[in-house]
Amino acid sequence: MSLKNIFLAVLTALITVCLIFEIIIYSGYKRLCRDINFGSSKFELLKTEFDYFAHYYKYQTEYSSDAFNYLAIGNSITLTPEFGHGMCSTKPDNDYFNLVQKSLLKNHPKVIAYPYNFAVWERSNNREETLCLLDTYLDKKLNLVSIQLGENVQDITTLEQDFIHLINYVKDKAPNAKVIIVGDFWNKDVNAIRKKSAEISGCDFVDISAIIGNKNFQSKEGTVSMRQNGSKCIVTKDMSTHPGDTGMEYIAQEILKHLN
Repeated sequence: MSLKNIFLAVLTALITVCLIFEIIIYSGYKRLCRDINFGSSKFELLKTEFDYFAHYYKYQTEYSSDAFNYLAIGNSITLTPEFGHGMCSTKPDNDYFNLVQKSLLKNHPKVIAYPYNFAVWERSNNREETLCLLDTYLDKKLNLVSIQLGENVQDITTLEQDFIHLINYVKDKAPNAKVIIVGDFWNKDVNAIRKKSAEISGCDFVDISAIIGNKNFQSKEGTVSMRQNGSKCIVTKDMSTHPGDTGMEYIAQEILKHLN
């Protein structure tokens, strides 16, 4: 057997062992969470932390000092991992994140941009403990950070304080970035909290309250949405409350007004 073949065989064996090890650890994680009766939000946090550990290179960012660097923190409206883009946009390029990125390219020769689904923060019983999950994405090189969170929040008791903590955390980790808060797409009360948090923190607020509840800006049941991998998804009734292409365009344009 040649040296090259021996090397490939050893490498294959190592990769196999690592995969088996990963499966064992993850299974242990699930059992642990079940056995000690963690809440679902705690389990989601642990799962996300494990994913970062197991797929380290998948979550590495490559910001550059000679580029305009943009991070969009949000929920499924910003990025649905199974879609590869914001939920219910008919094409990957039609969600608000990609529309903003495309516009930035008109004014900057190089743009590096990442969307991040941080819905675990919305669903957590202790939102502050989830902030460390942003560390992979936050950087001093960032020029712009948009925060689009709140639609999945059930208990708004501490939401204003949690938003302020989130904004301050982002500012501390990305001190050179312009931080903007995007308003709520569904709930006027949550929208008001987001607006007040932005004002207290000295951030721009992107108000989209004019389209809250307006079905002309929502998707429609039966609409075909193309995933990033080329497969098709048919929008369900539950999914249809998310912004469609018109809603995504509106959000993008309102964000861009704060960048001029």
